[in-house]
Amino acid sequence: MDVSVDFICGAALYVTRKVIDGIVQDLHRDPNTALESVYIGERKKKALTVDVTAQRSFRAYLEGYHGGKIKAKFLGEETLRDPNLNLSASSGVHCLIDPVDGTDLVERGLSNWCSATVFFDPARPSGNKILAAFVGIPTGEIYYACNGNAGALLNLRGKKTHGPVGGPSSVTRLVKSSLCFYGQKPKNLLSIVPLLNRLNEKHSESKDEFRIYNLGGIPMMMKMIDHRVKHSRGIDAIIELDTQKVHDVVAGAYIAKKAGAIMRRLSGDDITYSDLENALLTPSKEMEPYILASTKDLSTEILSLLNESKKLTVATISVNKKCVFSECDRQHLVSADANVSMPHEILDLVKNVTWGNSSERCNNCKKDVQSETTFRPLPSMGIDRLD
Repeated sequence: MDVSVDFICGAALYVTRKVIDGIVQDLHRDPNTALESVYIGERKKKALTVDVTAQRSFRAYLEGYHGGKIKAKFLGEETLRDPNLNLSASSGVHCLIDPVDGTDLVERGLSNWCSATVFFDPARPSGNKILAAFVGIPTGEIYYACNGNAGALLNLRGKKTHGPVGGPSSVTRLVKSSLCFYGQKPKNLLSIVPLLNRLNEKHSESKDEFRIYNLGGIPMMMKMIDHRVKHSRGIDAIIELDTQKVHDVVAGAYIAKKAGAIMRRLSGDDITYSDLENALLTPSKEMEPYILASTKDLSTEILSLLNESKKLTVATISVNKKCVFSECDRQHLVSADANVSMPHEILDLVKNVTWGNSSERCNNCKKDVQSETTFRPLPSMGIDRLD
């Protein structure tokens, strides 16, 4: 490597600041152009103009820094076109950039987005492949951590000084915590329901102290590790129950771990620096689900409740069809359509739900028939009816 880690840190801070300020200015001066959709490569991957502009700007600023001393191989979120890319045999400085992490939020005028970058060298020894990571957010803060330096640091807009982040909270119990997860899509939102129901069952008397926010990812990681006012509430844990792209995780996870956060798989095993490095070697792949928490005790309780919530209840779907007119008292019972397996908390939510009227006619009076769908456990399991 021709340049030092300290030199890379100085360059990345400069470039991240320029790119973040440029994105904010583009959105303010010409939002119509900045938010215009574009389609990249043969896959026709959708992006916004601001995505492409920011990526090109990052590369141009870094290549021009001090006469182009950093000879980096760029891997942009918008240009990772090879799904089988493997960098295990590569060497030299590599730069994985996601200049606009949270494009959907930018498009909707929300501010929970960031610019995330990781510098790494695949040829370095295990545990030392990551050189530095940087996260800039639109309010002006840049969070970063460098190989060889303890802790995570913070630089504010207009300030030459750099100081340590506030660090994670000391919260150890879920009922006293603030939890974040990515929940903007229905699939992700529903994934958290079993955990919340188990929490409510076990700690209903304390539920008013618990808060959950359906925003996750790298921006919330930075909020979690910068808990400055110790007597106030902060973000204490982030869970991701689905896979995520490498560029959506590693920069924030590296900084968070440097700040003292606990990162674990859903199996309970720790996610190490070497694990993050291995993910960078196949940057087009996805990372496994994880828990990132302020304390080990808090992560353990979340894992325990997640495991409890995975217990399944086998149920029978029954459909009762009856005439809607009082003068016809005939009721036609249809046998069970199917057996289904689902978490018992979701079963509790959907039991005895009615889905409107069917288009069928009563065999007796020839008028409309109403269909009611209910869920109940299989009698063979010896479980009491839920309805």
